[in-house]
Amino acid sequence: RFFKANGISNPVKGMILDDAFGMDMYQYLTSSSNDHFYKGFIQTFTTDSAEWQKGSPLTYLSAINNPHLILVGGRTYPSIQVQSGCLYEGLLAKKVPATLYWRPRKKHIGMISYMFFGWDRQYRMILDFMKEY
Repeated sequence: RFFKANGISNPVKGMILDDAFGMDMYQYLTSSSNDHFYKGFIQTFTTDSAEWQKGSPLTYLSAINNPHLILVGGRTYPSIQVQSGCLYEGLLAKKVPATLYWRPRKKHIGMISYMFFGWDRQYRMILDFMKEY
C-alpha cells in the first residue's frame, strides 16, 4: 500500500527473513511481560494492543504474495521460532512459495553473522533465492 500510495509499482520480488523477530508483536507482548525486552518494546509499540497488531507482519498475511526464504536458528528466541513457523504455515496455506530452513545449533547472533560468510550454506541459500526471484 505504501508503494501504491506513492505511484510506485511494488519492486519487492521476495522476502528473506534471517531469524526475524516481530512477526506478531501482539502475540509476543500479550504473553511475554516477564521478558527482559518487554519494556523496550512497550516504549516502541505503546501499550495500545491495536498498535501491536498494526506493527505485526502476520496481521497482513492475507496480502502477502511474495516468495519467502525463512531462516531460523534452533537455539534462537522461542518467539522467533514460533512466529516463523506460523508465517511459513500461513504462506503454504495460501500457496505462496516458501522455504523454511532451520539451523539446529545456531543462536540469534550466529544466524545474523552467518549471513556474511560466503562459504556457508546459509549464504549460498540467500544468493540462490535472490537469483531465482
